[in-house]
Amino acid sequence: MFKTDKKSLEKISFILDEENIAKLKGILRELKINDLLTIPDEEFRRTIRGLEKITKLKLEEKVYGFHLTDSWAYQQSKMGEGVVLYLRRGDLLQSFYGTSLDYVPRVGEEMINFLKRKGQTVIYTGTISQIRNSKFLGLKDYTDEDGDSMRYESLREHEISDFESNGIKVVKLNPLI
Repeated sequence: MFKTDKKSLEKISFILDEENIAKLKGILRELKINDLLTIPDEEFRRTIRGLEKITKLKLEEKVYGFHLTDSWAYQQSKMGEGVVLYLRRGDLLQSFYGTSLDYVPRVGEEMINFLKRKGQTVIYTGTISQIRNSKFLGLKDYTDEDGDSMRYESLREHEISDFESNGIKVVKLNPLI
């Protein structure tokens, strides 16, 4: 489909933006699932691996934002819904802002100022697959034995509006990459 050597992938990374990569990956997977691809399985796997390498080039050190519903935080402070931010480091997400155990912050001046101080003008969002035990870069929904749960979703429209009205662009990636 396309060359996957390092130099070619670097060139392709300048052609495709993050949304194009997510859409292309999603389309290829749907075509594969529905047995509509004409390329061999090995070519499909090589193409997906190439897209994943391009993703790493483009999204390293990028910030991901999620709407979080946390039942434990709600019990502690009545602030159990809001926004959490993670920084992408290779194939993992690292806590960046709002991941306290006692409350979940909402988009506000403090969060916006934090992002601006860090030089972040774009954040990425999307829904983590609800398939049992699936995770995205180490992050997944869960429920413990006491019934306390955490659920990550794409940022809600009002949260996106809050970010964007303060100069922070929000890019929705479906699927997340």
